[in-house]
Amino acid sequence: MTFTMIVGAGFSRAISSHVPLTSDLCGVITREDQDPRQLELIPDLRDGQDLERWLSVLAESQPYLDEAVNAGNSQLFVYAVRAIRQAIQDGQGRAMAEPIPPWLDRLVRFLHNGRHSVVSFNYDTLLESATTTMLRSVEGQRTAVPAFHAQRVREQAPIYLEPQGFSTGRQRVSTYSLLKLHGSLDTFWVPGDVTGETIGRIPPTAWGAELDPRLEDPELKPAGKELFIVPPASAKSAYYANPISRQVWLDAHEALTNAERLCIFGYSLPLTDLTIGNLIASATTASAGGMAIEIVDFNPAPVAANLRRLGVAKDQVKLTRVANFGELEQWVDGIVRDEDLTVYPSG
Repeated sequence: MTFTMIVGAGFSRAISSHVPLTSDLCGVITREDQDPRQLELIPDLRDGQDLERWLSVLAESQPYLDEAVNAGNSQLFVYAVRAIRQAIQDGQGRAMAEPIPPWLDRLVRFLHNGRHSVVSFNYDTLLESATTTMLRSVEGQRTAVPAFHAQRVREQAPIYLEPQGFSTGRQRVSTYSLLKLHGSLDTFWVPGDVTGETIGRIPPTAWGAELDPRLEDPELKPAGKELFIVPPASAKSAYYANPISRQVWLDAHEALTNAERLCIFGYSLPLTDLTIGNLIASATTASAGGMAIEIVDFNPAPVAANLRRLGVAKDQVKLTRVANFGELEQWVDGIVRDEDLTVYPSG
């Protein structure tokens, strides 16, 4: 069975309640501990406001606004994206201070053993850290350094293992493909780079380890670079103009097209994002075998309605409501039933 998952913010929230959902981010941006210059500029942002629409106005110069207002909006956009990034980093750190949920460990083993694919819209690296921890436990004292990440740099799926304290003699271990279409907290670039040459990453730590300080301290980040994360705004073309991003999207389309079973986990599938909608519509239409689609969410019905608007037949879709950890564990047990989840050392 060729299995592919699409994961959104609800997947990370299922891992830990500390990770914010998109609906939480208005409150994050307007917190009183944010930059006071930022707070002065956002008198109209309220919880429940359409965040994507608001950020979209800020992201690009509007013809009905004068130059000074557009310049102020551009400044505010940077503040807002930084606040969002910090909130997700904080949530991730608090999540990793707690044990890996057992269902996540089983799911990672299933993905790894089957060499399946995950298409992610999340910035956090919880999935990468859980995979690193799983492989470290199998490979003894060696440190797992995932090479799958937000952008396809050289090879997408392999993981490299190297002995503690050494930087040579790396051993290749194949695993599942992780395609992060909206960037990642461990990936940096020079903004506006259309060649992709400046896109690079800092490998995520194992679960529970301290985050690399370069991810948190702006003084330590790669010189001249910013985090490569695509903000929740409609104007995303600047982030997709480089060949590495385009290749990841091509890989995602291929993974979705080839899937016999597609699971959409914690992703609302907003129809306002035409690129995502067209990707899924194109892949499901091109699927030769007529894939089976399962929506896993605390409220899957609106996602199913959006799929139907994209042309997906109703009888292709199964709805699975998970309202608590017990139901989530039952769902994972169902998909890994009869699977050997043992992971054996490489070589």
